Amino acid sequence: MRRMPRNIRICCALLCALWVGLLPGCTIENWFDDPDDDIVPAVWITETFFQAPFPQVDVLWVVDNTQSMRVEHEALEQAFSGFVGSLDAEGLGYQIGVVTTDMLNDGGILRGNPWIITPGMEGGEDAFADAIDVGLESTAKEAGLGAMVAALTEPLRSGANRGFRRASAALHVIVVSDSNDHSEDWLGDSPLRVAEDLLANETDTNQLPAVFSAVVGDSPSGCTGASGSATPGARYVDLVHRTGGSFASICESNLEGVLAGFGDLSVAYPRRFLLANAADSTSLRVSVNDVVSGDWYYSESPPSVIFDEAPDADSKIEIRYHLAVPE
Repeated sequence: MRRMPRNIRICCALLCALWVGLLPGCTIENWFDDPDDDIVPAVWITETFFQAPFPQVDVLWVVDNTQSMRVEHEALEQAFSGFVGSLDAEGLGYQIGVVTTDMLNDGGILRGNPWIITPGMEGGEDAFADAIDVGLESTAKEAGLGAMVAALTEPLRSGANRGFRRASAALHVIVVSDSNDHSEDWLGDSPLRVAEDLLANETDTNQLPAVFSAVVGDSPSGCTGASGSATPGARYVDLVHRTGGSFASICESNLEGVLAGFGDLSVAYPRRFLLANAADSTSLRVSVNDVVSGDWYYSESPPSVIFDEAPDADSKIEIRYHLAVPE
């Protein structure tokens, strides 16, 4: 029941006092509204998003630049057109960067100028050929995982490698080497764990895949073939299995066909949509193309709606909610 205004209640009380003898059933209420106790109506916030028209992926190549890689480098350069062709066929918004396994000299810095290769870039294949021409002079231990971690973390991430890693893009790391990883000097006693944790963090942060693939020697015995010979790349192969990537033998005669298949792993649409405000989770209403959806959950840090499966390309996502009440 709505309360009557304060001044009317006071008048009623005075009248009751005057007529108390005539109206013995009249009572007086001694309560008043708190002027600070105003009722604030809940405000709906509506945010509208549009799914990307095509998926985005950042592809980091980590290439062994020791003397034993001469034949493999030639095969890799020839195979690049097939790899890019597979990305173009999928309609991917890709960015490609190249680092070496030499942590003593290159230390995870993207090679080439420009250091990021994108679709439609004039002379893109020439730019990759220049970046992938890493030379064969390195005498340092092959530290592919160390180079990957350095390239994707600070200070290089926002420094020398700025612009490569995008929040809206999946991540695909591809190592090419004829040796196993030797990153202990840079990543400590457990390089595999450090590398796996980094990729897991990339996935958790963006809610997009971060996978690791390898073109290395077969495990556990190594290999010999038309593209050269290699010792087992056991640590790389282990990380491939842990992240859902793809393995290919570096001794295969047709690297172009092998690398073209890697493009399929790079197709991923965003699942996380960041909100401008913290939401009252009980009030959230989500629709995709004007159809109510229940296949999502709310994350408080940062405030965002995360779909179980990514909405289709160009979908309209509408999210309505009340602001969260501060505790």
